[in-house]
Amino acid sequence: SGAMENHQLRGVIHLGRGDERAARDEFLTAIRISVDYVAALVELMRLCDSRSERKQAIDEVLSEFKRQVIQGQTLHLLREYVGQLYSPDEALQIIEEARTARAELWTAWYALIEQLLAMNRVDVALEEAKAAVVRFPLLPGALIDLANVYRELGRNDDEQEQLHRALAINSRSGVTLRKLAEAYERQQKFDLARSMLERACQSEPRIASHRGALADYLWRQGEREQAIATIEQAIKIEPAYEWGWNQLANWASLIGQPQLPLEMAREITTIRPKSPQSWLLRAQLLSRFPEHAAECLEAIRQALQLDPRLVDAHDEHAMFLASCGRFAEAIAACAPDAFAER
Repeated sequence: SGAMENHQLRGVIHLGRGDERAARDEFLTAIRISVDYVAALVELMRLCDSRSERKQAIDEVLSEFKRQVIQGQTLHLLREYVGQLYSPDEALQIIEEARTARAELWTAWYALIEQLLAMNRVDVALEEAKAAVVRFPLLPGALIDLANVYRELGRNDDEQEQLHRALAINSRSGVTLRKLAEAYERQQKFDLARSMLERACQSEPRIASHRGALADYLWRQGEREQAIATIEQAIKIEPAYEWGWNQLANWASLIGQPQLPLEMAREITTIRPKSPQSWLLRAQLLSRFPEHAAECLEAIRQALQLDPRLVDAHDEHAMFLASCGRFAEAIAACAPDAFAER
């Protein structure tokens, strides 16, 4: 693990110096140590300038996938890259070969089932999902895959049966509980849907997206005040919850209280006064309100005082100064002393 992360860090440093070739070699070395290293795969693909380079990178990664003893954590991402570069039939063939090579990995089956569903080959996906459940009878993910196929077929009772089987294996799985909530809502069993979402929040209280799902459900049911209170709880759990902020802003506008996100940002800096990201978030929201320009600048300064090398805060500072017509200062803010050559 340490060697893998070391090569990833070296790659990031080479990128900072503008040496993309050296960076690519480091990311590829990290993948050769562990093809499960998602960050290295993302960076490697990002550095590919042409279609042929991306195909070559995928070939290298697939070769490592077949060779290494792994968990297959990057397979879902690899399937997306393959789908972008090859025709659906070609992508299916590549993914089938990967599954055949590593049939002991549930993630290889998952990638194949997802590809079949994307191609609308639902009947074949059903057979593969059933076979995966036979091979992995105690793995909730395999049961959820089968439930997903049943959902595509409109077989609601079969979908729910598989989700309940998955829940019997892990009763605290927020993912399974949320999928059950979706299934119940489609059948207009609203009380059951809500109870599943509430259970997800109770089972995994630190996962903001569970509360986001509950808030979204409450909003659709017309419980607007409770929905806003719930999405605010989600944001307090994870201040970087972008979807939550977007929903709060949208809902606040719809009820005629556009200041709610700003009030929430102020509250978060009170709760986390030593977090530079909290102050930056406050500044970003304040920048939408010209009448709060002084407070916005002060929030940026607080963020930079806590972390002088916070790049996003320097960017926000430069953009703020430019928006105020202070262009010379904005240019200077693009080259802060914290990054000066020593």
